[in-house]
Amino acid sequence: MRNKAQIIASVPLTNALLPQSHMNDLRIDLTHGAKGTAFITDSSFDGHPALVVLDLATGRQRRVLENTVSILPDPGYQTVLDGRVLHYDPAHPTFPAGGADGITLSAGSERVYYAPLASRRLYSLPTDKLADFSLSSAQLAALVVDEGEKGAADGLATDPWNRIYTTAADHDAVFRRNPDGTFELLASDPRFVWPDGIFADHQAVYVVLGQWNRLPRLHNGQDLRKPPFLVARIPITAP
Repeated sequence: MRNKAQIIASVPLTNALLPQSHMNDLRIDLTHGAKGTAFITDSSFDGHPALVVLDLATGRQRRVLENTVSILPDPGYQTVLDGRVLHYDPAHPTFPAGGADGITLSAGSERVYYAPLASRRLYSLPTDKLADFSLSSAQLAALVVDEGEKGAADGLATDPWNRIYTTAADHDAVFRRNPDGTFELLASDPRFVWPDGIFADHQAVYVVLGQWNRLPRLHNGQDLRKPPFLVARIPITAP
C-alpha cells in the first residue's frame, strides 16, 4: 500500500515575492532546517530574477543572488526552435526566456544545481551555505561554481545515482549529465516540444512536454500549441 501524501508545511511567500515575480521550480532540502528548506527559482521575466530560500519550520524567507551572473539570462543568448533562429530580446520576446529557472539537488542534498532559462551554463552551490541566513548574497556569489555547459535546459532533475537530467528544447530532447561531468543524449523525439518539468526515480525519468515556445504571446496572438499534451516516461537503469 502506498503512503498517503501529507502536508508538512504551508508557508506563504511574502517579503520574498516581488510584484512581477514568476516563482518557478523548487526543491526541498530535508537536511537543513527543522522541517526542511525550500530553494525556489524566481525567473522574474521583468528582469529581477533570484533564488528564494525558505525555512519551512519558521517561514523565514529571503531573496539571494539578485543581479549576479549565475541568476541572470545571458544577453547574447541564441537558440533554434521550430526551425527559427531566435535571440534573447526581453523587449520583444519570441520564446520563453528569463533568469533562474531549473533547479535540482544532488542525490544526498549536499549541493543545489540551477540555471537561468536563457543560458547554457549550469551552476551549483553547497546547500549548507545557501540555507544559512547569516551569509550575504555577495558571500554566496563567491561560492558559486560554474559547472560548465548543460544545453538549453528548462527543467533539471537528479536520479538516485547523482546523475542530472536536463531538458533541451532546441533538440527536442533530454540529456543526462554524469557525475564526472560528461553528457549523453537520453532521449529525443519530435513530440518533445519544449520539455519542462522533470522528475527521476530508480526506474524512469518523467518529463512534461509543455509546448511553451508556441504560446500566443510569442506569435502575435496565435496559439500554435497542438494536442495531444503529453508527459513522457523514459526508462533508466543503474550505471
